[in-house]
Amino acid sequence: MPCIMMIKKGDAPVPNSGGKWLDFQTVAIVDDTHVFGGLEGAGNKFYHLTVTDRAKSDPDMQPYLEPKYQQNNPANPMTYRRKLQIDPAAPIAVTMDGSGSAVADFATLQAATVANP
Repeated sequence: MPCIMMIKKGDAPVPNSGGKWLDFQTVAIVDDTHVFGGLEGAGNKFYHLTVTDRAKSDPDMQPYLEPKYQQNNPANPMTYRRKLQIDPAAPIAVTMDGSGSAVADFATLQAATVANP
């Protein structure tokens, strides 16, 4: 079953912190039958990327939900929202930026994925 990645559109309008949602970070992964609320709609505050050949529970999709940890202080790690994000220059990101949504297979998603700096 395909899944939909709900991806942050623009940096969250809050003070800078490790927990701040950044542009093109995955917020959630849902089934393609999910009914989005009014504020979750594509193009408003979020992008929607439909991944045609993966389900939300597939192991390949889980790294997109994993947090990134600050490495310079292992005794007191700071959690960042996500370890991986979509490269804003990738073709699927450009499509999402223009229309609010895109459809891709997992290989295309992987090719557009970068580690959150």
